[in-house]
Amino acid sequence: MSEIGSFEEHDTVEKHVIRPPIPKALKKYWNNRYNLFSRFDEGIWLDYQSWYSVTPERVAYYIAQSIFESHQPELIIDAFSGCGGNTIQFAKFCPVISIELDPIKIAMAKHNLSVYKVPSSRVTFIQGDVLDVLRSIDFASQYRTVLFMSPPWGGPSYSGKSTYSLSDLIPYKFDVLYKAAFRITPYIAAFLPKNTDIDELAHYSTDKNRIVVTNFLYEGYSKAICCYFNMKNVLTSTALQQA
Repeated sequence: MSEIGSFEEHDTVEKHVIRPPIPKALKKYWNNRYNLFSRFDEGIWLDYQSWYSVTPERVAYYIAQSIFESHQPELIIDAFSGCGGNTIQFAKFCPVISIELDPIKIAMAKHNLSVYKVPSSRVTFIQGDVLDVLRSIDFASQYRTVLFMSPPWGGPSYSGKSTYSLSDLIPYKFDVLYKAAFRITPYIAAFLPKNTDIDELAHYSTDKNRIVVTNFLYEGYSKAICCYFNMKNVLTSTALQQA
């Protein structure tokens, strides 16, 4: 586990950037590239996995704005930062700690932050396994901290399931991640598949901790949800409570 400085092996990073001709499996994401990053043509870098896992820009901005306006955090921890889609938007509002296992993705995220002219001082990148890093963080209690996580859903095949179980998250089940996050802060947000099992999710709700859920629609169809724990003042949302 280490904080990442500048990635010097530029050519090593660039060889992972997906450029035309686009693989057939990624063409629908390529066609949607300006929704993923409005400044895509200014030099955004994405590896293969990031094309189908990055949060679209407008969604990432809405989440960041909602968290900041409702909770006024002094620090946001982006627990699965990938190539920086969410981190870019969070950094517009407050300092960010971004956790990512893959150093190539961290290098790409730093490059993408520069495209959006985000000052490097706004984001601290930590390379390592998310649980190891979360267990090592012992200073967040000094700040009003929100922890955001968009864990891997298992690839595009998630959408073929009628109901997505919280146990299907990769590499750790949601319960493991939630407990590690809650050790740091009760203010947690999770970006999850549209077909997430609501009954499973409701088990994390109590009278004092009602889960607030935002359902993101595109052309009238649900695409994903963001769940907020202990942040009941998030706007434009639907509240869940375990029956």
